[in-house]
Order: sequence, then C-alpha cells, then structure tokens
Amino acid sequence: MLDSGCAWSVLIDEVGPQFAEFRRRDSFAWSDLLGMQQDAAEMGMAKAVWQERADYRIPINHSPDDVTNPPWLGEFKILGRERRGRARFDYRMYFSEPVEEPGLVIVCGLGWKNPAESKHQTQQRQRADISRAMRRFQRFCREQRFTYPAL
Repeated sequence: MLDSGCAWSVLIDEVGPQFAEFRRRDSFAWSDLLGMQQDAAEMGMAKAVWQERADYRIPINHSPDDVTNPPWLGEFKILGRERRGRARFDYRMYFSEPVEEPGLVIVCGLGWKNPAESKHQTQQRQRADISRAMRRFQRFCREQRFTYPAL
C-alpha cells in the first residue's frame, strides 16, 4: 500500500450501504476520497501529495478494548465540504491488507464525525466504527483463509 500498484476492494455487503450514505451526504468529499484511493494505487501512499483537507494514518495506533487480537488498520481522513453556517463533517475510511496478498487493500469500514455532537459522542462513534472495521477484516481473512497483520 505504501508502494504503487495496489488494488482496492470493498467489502460490498457491509460497507456498500455506508458508501452510499457517505456519497449522499457529501459528494465532494466522496470524490476526494476516491481520488485518494487512486493516488495511493498509482503512486503509493508515501509519494502521493495530499490535499490540505486530506490525511492518512498507517496504522491506526490504538484498538478498541472489545477487539481480541486486533488487525492492523489504516485510515484515510478527509474534511467534508463547508455547509452554510455549519461546521464540516470529518470522514474516515478504514482499510487493511491480508499478509498473503500485500497488494490487495480491503476497505472494511467508513465513519464520520458530526461536529454538532459532543467530544464524548464522537469518540464513542469512532471507537465503534474502528471496532466494526476490525471485526469485518478479521472475518474476511478467516473466510478467505488469509492471515491478517496484527496491530
């Protein structure tokens, strides 16, 4: 993933509805996120030049307490568009790679922070989003007989 040539795949059954909701909420941020994926695939994440509103973390340096043997996850972060008089949403996409297929990047979750919510609410939501993404990726690896990179 840090190098070019990776292929992105989405766990459609579970993440597809999240993508549809994200696209409906903010088509501009959606397009920016797709651009980040394309840049990562073509240039590699280490060489890609990100917009001011976009960033990534590899790996996410913490795991929710409820995930046993957590997998390594990466995160794309992007600020949504400004809306009249309201703060921007902060969107996140979670992904990982099976050990046996290092060029295959699996999108296993999406999340967003609503600036109208309290800090406590957004932290709880983000922990739940990360937890779901980790479990999805663990299940994907189990079903495909892949090993996942441990955090």
